[in-house]
Amino acid sequence: MVGRVLFQIMICIPIVYSEVDQRLVFDQLYSTISDKFEHDLNKIVYELDFSRASAEAEKPADWFSGKGFNSQFADKIKLSFENDGISFFTDRSSLAIWGKDGDIPEATKVKIEWGVNKYPRDANYEKNKKYSAISLNVALGRKKFSSGFPFVPSAPYFFSLFPGEKEPVGKFYKYKYWKNTSRHVCVSSGSDNDELITTVFDLKYNFEKLWNKTMPTVSGFLIAINSNAKSKAFIKKITFLK
Repeated sequence: MVGRVLFQIMICIPIVYSEVDQRLVFDQLYSTISDKFEHDLNKIVYELDFSRASAEAEKPADWFSGKGFNSQFADKIKLSFENDGISFFTDRSSLAIWGKDGDIPEATKVKIEWGVNKYPRDANYEKNKKYSAISLNVALGRKKFSSGFPFVPSAPYFFSLFPGEKEPVGKFYKYKYWKNTSRHVCVSSGSDNDELITTVFDLKYNFEKLWNKTMPTVSGFLIAINSNAKSKAFIKKITFLK
């Protein structure tokens, strides 16, 4: 199951190091503090609207379960209906994930409406401080590839998108594990104070530019909190587009 594989990916992240893929500072990214990005409704292939969560469930955890998510270490994070969506708060070092397995045929882009209220202390991929108040991992395909290490599980291709505080927007980072099949990408820099960030990431364009092959089908995604101290973030909507 891709969901389980993605859980294993995130569990391993705190002990690895990052390095910048200098070849790619992407030019197929839209990320700004607004929600003015327009798209044809006919291009939506999957949408998850967190702004409706409070009307659909009594608790955020119940809403995630009802939508088919599997979680790990979720008890470390305080979930709230807030910022017209769901917020994720922790006051200590924490790692938690909410993953959803399932193919999304025809998806070539992902749009995320989210924001950061407080970044983890000193978080900065540029200085090997590998923390994020929130990130979205998108798995591509079902084929798994070696991590490069015997005790770390294989995983499919994936992008991990995160709003950064100090990192340059558009930089790709790679880890010690899955060096050849994954990238972590800063999609905004320094936005806070409940500002809504609208991110549109072209999965197909960046996959094919990076790996020089046809992008496999999106096969799952997960929301992750990886913090070394107090942090808070929220998410309003995830939309996959043709």
